[in-house]
Amino acid sequence: AARASITRGFWGCAEPCESSGMHDFTFYIEDDRYKVATLRLVSARDAARARALALKCLAESPHHLTVEVCEDGRLLFKVSRDEAPGSKARTSVC
Repeated sequence: AARASITRGFWGCAEPCESSGMHDFTFYIEDDRYKVATLRLVSARDAARARALALKCLAESPHHLTVEVCEDGRLLFKVSRDEAPGSKARTSVC
């Protein structure tokens, strides 16, 4: 599927990149208002922090349904609204 909308995640879905050891992750956010996923570039210290930020992205809008998290072009995992705080965990690990 085409991925058209691109944003840089420095406003709530990312953390400062001041220290070395930060990793760049790509978030593909499925939004029920659009036909293509929104691409968000996020820097985080590790995959666990990227997962927490992906969950935060889900919480930003009720229209955000899933977030695919990739690093170096490789899909790491996908989080869904079911995994958001207060819901049962549901994560696909690839």
